[in-house]
Amino acid sequence: MATLETLSLKIEASNFSQYASPSEDPLGELSAFELGMRRFCFEYNHRVLLELGNETIQIFFDPDICIILEDDLPKQIAELSQGQPIEILLAESCQMIIKLVPWGNKVICQLREFGRSHHQKRFELDKQQVLGALKNFLDNMMEMAVEGGYIAPEDKDEFLHPLLRLDANIKERKIGQRAKIASTRFQKIHGLELTR
Repeated sequence: MATLETLSLKIEASNFSQYASPSEDPLGELSAFELGMRRFCFEYNHRVLLELGNETIQIFFDPDICIILEDDLPKQIAELSQGQPIEILLAESCQMIIKLVPWGNKVICQLREFGRSHHQKRFELDKQQVLGALKNFLDNMMEMAVEGGYIAPEDKDEFLHPLLRLDANIKERKIGQRAKIASTRFQKIHGLELTR
């Protein structure tokens, strides 16, 4: 059986180069949460290393992650967990599209460049690892924004609401795995016949 590759998102050093002005909302169209996240991404701009298998892509809080958040990343993660394909657009720093297609316990990942090049790579990833990596990254980033005073804790909770079911499924799966391991150990220790 072939080994599945992994996806990781690592927050790296601050990016002090600012290529644009901070977000403003002169017409008052943005919610406090949206404006707070835009300010957080701009003022707390960090480099993020996105690793897919042996491929490493460098993106930034501003503008890349800010745009992904505005595309409702929690909802996309929830859809992926429910077996629906999703696309993550990285239009600013690297002009790529990441398409994640669930396939049983795997996620088929297509990494496509657009623009002048039409380069494409394909990876087979472990579905639970991908969901965990995306959720952990999002949780960490939201917590940094709350700690920095950019967003309110209740706004963070509302934004992450689509992931509540995912959290419950992960906990149920872990409890089920632990119960199965404990049952198998008990049966081995006591010389009982293993049943399926």
